[in-house]
Amino acid sequence: MKILYITPTIYDEGGVAKVVSVKSNVLIENYNCEIGFVTFNNASTDTFHPFHSDIQKFDIKATGFKPFKILNYYQKVKKIVQSFQPDVIVICDFGWKGFFFSKFVKTTIPIVFEIHGSLFNESKKINNKTLVNYRASVRKKLLSAYNNVVFLSAESQKEWGIAGEIIPNSIQNTNLVAKLQNHKAIAIARHSYEKGIDRLIDIWAKVSQKSDWLLEIYGDGYLFEKHQNQIKELGLNETIKLLKPLKNIQEKYLEASMFVMTSRSEGFPMALLEAMEVGLPAVSYDCPIGPKAIIKNESSGFLIEDGNVEQFVSTVLALQKDTLSREKIGQQAKLEMQKLHPDVIAKKWFNYFTALISK
Repeated sequence: MKILYITPTIYDEGGVAKVVSVKSNVLIENYNCEIGFVTFNNASTDTFHPFHSDIQKFDIKATGFKPFKILNYYQKVKKIVQSFQPDVIVICDFGWKGFFFSKFVKTTIPIVFEIHGSLFNESKKINNKTLVNYRASVRKKLLSAYNNVVFLSAESQKEWGIAGEIIPNSIQNTNLVAKLQNHKAIAIARHSYEKGIDRLIDIWAKVSQKSDWLLEIYGDGYLFEKHQNQIKELGLNETIKLLKPLKNIQEKYLEASMFVMTSRSEGFPMALLEAMEVGLPAVSYDCPIGPKAIIKNESSGFLIEDGNVEQFVSTVLALQKDTLSREKIGQQAKLEMQKLHPDVIAKKWFNYFTALISK
């Protein structure tokens, strides 16, 4: 089976790159699949996450005025499709060129759109709610043109209101478990609007008034400097540390005693899965749409009403004081992750692709 993935990049530290690396590695090793990745204007040739040596990489270079640049991109994708001759094409691109793909790349090859975000996801702040809703309606209309859509959770499918398959992200299981003794919380997130790091900094300003816990935030992005300035202005330089992404991030999860997430929207966040896999209790805003699909509230973590700062602060402070509660929640979180083993999820994908190709 030959599978061609269409995605902006596989070279960064992001969650989608991590998802497709784990998935493609197992599909190659367990099912002898041939897998190619089409990416767009990537300067790097080294991937952040480990990819199987047998994958084929096709990075498209396109410059100039944006409409012509995107048309050039589609023309080059067509040539790659013709040369690679995949049995199935999978789109993991939440940008507009991903949603418009089927309009410009006509083929009889089955195309699968894999949804990795909320219907209302915006990487940059848009103050006009009417515009946000309009953009969401356009995404939904474009997605409805695809016959084959895969959602990461039932909650995601319900939000989009479109028929499709449900296959969640996977997480590599480990025997390692965080000891939950250090006065340290951790967050892993890109510094972009939808990840809500600005909200987390404001929350920690209140937490730090009653607690000596350190917050470490690992990630990069266009708002990194702005968040650094926010921390400085609030006098939190000794309480919050902004750190660049690490390849061996699991070591940092194991050093922490709590995971916190304040995203404005999510898909099926890998950082949350990774934290729960090592037994970290998680406190997360109940944003659209990912956290509620993963966390069982007050059992395997805590879901906080989106934007309710005081509830978030009080939950964090209570968990900081209660080691037994951290351990209990962490144990249940780790147990929940067993169903997301890469072999289990890769089998679902292989069976799905097989059925699609045989139609």
